[in-house]
Amino acid sequence: DLVVFLNKILSKSINPMFEDERQGDIKHSQANISKAQRFLGFTPRVSFEEGLEKLVRWVSTESV
Repeated sequence: DLVVFLNKILSKSINPMFEDERQGDIKHSQANISKAQRFLGFTPRVSFEEGLEKLVRWVSTESV
């Protein structure tokens, strides 16, 4: 999903590169906010795609 959204935001055709795993790599990771929603009443203000777009804009203006 990340590469698909980045390609859309950047109007690019980025292809991920997969290499051998390195020591300390996290093999599986999936964000899950269900506990924050249940216990804290957390509701995201922006979608993943919108947040990624804002991050890309910010990085492009902050980079030297």
